[in-house]
Amino acid sequence: MYKKIIKTFSVYTITAIVSAGLSIFILPILTKYLSPKDYGITALFSTYVMIASPFMGFSSSGLFWIKFFKQEDKDKLNKYFSTYYWFVSFCAICLIFLLLIFSPIFKSYSFFNILFIALVPITSFFSVIGDETRNYFVNNKRPVTYFVYSISVVLFELALSYIFVVYVFRSWEGRILAWVTSLFIQFIFTTFLFAPQKKYLKFEIKIPYLKELIIFGYPLIFHQLGKFVINQSDRLFITKMVSIDAAGIYSVGYQVGSMLLLPIGAFVNFYAPFVYERLANINEEKKIEIVRLSYYFVAIILICFVGIIAISPLFFKLLIDPKFNGGMQYVFWVALAYVFWGGYMLFATTIFFKQRTKILGWLSVVNVLLNMTLNYFFINKFGPVGAAYATSVSFFVVLLITAFFSNKFYPMPWLFFLKDRNVLSNQ
Repeated sequence: MYKKIIKTFSVYTITAIVSAGLSIFILPILTKYLSPKDYGITALFSTYVMIASPFMGFSSSGLFWIKFFKQEDKDKLNKYFSTYYWFVSFCAICLIFLLLIFSPIFKSYSFFNILFIALVPITSFFSVIGDETRNYFVNNKRPVTYFVYSISVVLFELALSYIFVVYVFRSWEGRILAWVTSLFIQFIFTTFLFAPQKKYLKFEIKIPYLKELIIFGYPLIFHQLGKFVINQSDRLFITKMVSIDAAGIYSVGYQVGSMLLLPIGAFVNFYAPFVYERLANINEEKKIEIVRLSYYFVAIILICFVGIIAISPLFFKLLIDPKFNGGMQYVFWVALAYVFWGGYMLFATTIFFKQRTKILGWLSVVNVLLNMTLNYFFINKFGPVGAAYATSVSFFVVLLITAFFSNKFYPMPWLFFLKDRNVLSNQ
């Protein structure tokens, strides 16, 4: 079993490393041709896309994949996915109309014209649907296909970014349009993958399934928004309380610190299916398998955390334009925050499987209030680095509360090795 786990983890890890390496390759070009203000604007657009994402189908695709691992009837699965797909499409259309109607208000709080305002929900829609392609490869245990697909997408996006930023627009518009175009290509691929003659997608909506998706997903709106507040609102606070240039410099430092997401993402890609399969028919032996794998993950995250802190000065010196050197001060606190986030991902898996998403919704409401309060006071007191402090504290709170509820639903033998040692000593 563990040989298979190591092989699968290796593929996902290589995918993450190669994707990161390719992204790093374009970073010197972007920091050369984009000013801190340009970089801040692209970060702001990404923030708005993340705000829109929870409203795309209420993040309810998780229910479909839970049904998948519970081995629901194939025809039933097809109807679940079709209902989800068209629900997401309907949400995207509604959001486009709302943003266009209120575009004068939105323009006064952003740097974007009506075209880029409309692109926010469109980009979010493409991104959410494209993610289902990766979920399909992961949950069907096709890591090699996942590797080829992911690397192809990254290569295409970076090639477009280079062309648009260096030769066509030479500004933030090029980076955003390159991102949107690559997501559109992903969307086309996903649609053909799930088309009626192949997989789940049909023009069919089942009202009972739609209700179940909404009940499962609506608390996740708060959960996703809470994740956005912790991950992204710091840029908004810095933009308003300091400057857009400071937000751009902060974004570069955040990007380096958040490289810890690479091993986290690689691990979660097979950890969630691994846990779902065992929770579907749980016993003590399977609990120990989950705990052992969790320990391996924590060890990997801590090693990667130390590695990122160690290499970040060299990283800034060799790959990032000197005008962004101020971002180095944020790396430690952002990376520490993602250590806590990795722990959260371990425990949240069982809550999702239990379909107790309301807990995550309420947790997010509390955490949003905490994070926004901390951002305001910490940035006032410490400057932009206060946003990084607020992120670390917020992620830590999320980890503690999620661990409490996870252990309440599925108590795990976290100290099983002590029990084994006592048995051996008694013998």
